[in-house]
Amino acid sequence: MKVLIIDDEVQSRNALRVAVQQSGQALQICGEAGSVVQATELIDALQPGLLLLDIRLGDGNGFDIIEKASWKNFQVIFLSAYSEYAVNAFRVHALDYLLKPINTEELRISLSRALQQQPASQQPYWEDLLSSLKPSHEKIGFAAAEGIHLVDQRDILFCEADNNYSRIRLANGEQIYIAKTLKELEVQLGAKGFLRIHKSYIVNLLHVKKYLHTDDGTLVLSDGSSIPVSHRKKGMVLNLLSGYIS
Repeated sequence: MKVLIIDDEVQSRNALRVAVQQSGQALQICGEAGSVVQATELIDALQPGLLLLDIRLGDGNGFDIIEKASWKNFQVIFLSAYSEYAVNAFRVHALDYLLKPINTEELRISLSRALQQQPASQQPYWEDLLSSLKPSHEKIGFAAAEGIHLVDQRDILFCEADNNYSRIRLANGEQIYIAKTLKELEVQLGAKGFLRIHKSYIVNLLHVKKYLHTDDGTLVLSDGSSIPVSHRKKGMVLNLLSGYIS
């Protein structure tokens, strides 16, 4: 099986190359890429069967590559320096999802799994994945005491914990109180572009306008709301936001 390594850090590509070569698997490294543009060109030219794909690249992300490439008959092992960026979607669709720094034994197991599976066609698989990750205007239902609210997901600013209840704050100023914990909401919203940044808050990433270096950090949303970032979540948030800096 031909393997294409895609990572914007030279040191990471070198480490992956050595790990693949020493894995003992029947794999051939056919090329390496450090950007969305380069990776797309190499996929169509080399037609690899497996991508070792960094999620966040300097000129985009791994899903841009999958969408733009004409050749899609490949499996993917996603690589990431942080664990909570659309993790639910990755785990549903990916062959595997490995955190950096990459553990060589975990990578060897993932490579072995790729060789064992090798499905005939991946086209429907990737169409399903891309569809699940694209921003949409789909309605999200919330059951409240007065009835069921159907809300456009783009209209949600953030969710705030209130003991065993949660408060949904909308862009128009409306608030919805529901009998769900924030943990339950995290499961419901985690694959839709929402991020748990604090024990008391989940934010809609579409509305994040600014990060401020106050205490462990503060996110400023499109309506001017200031949402604190917990110390435990600070590294993950900074890693995610750094992907937008050119």
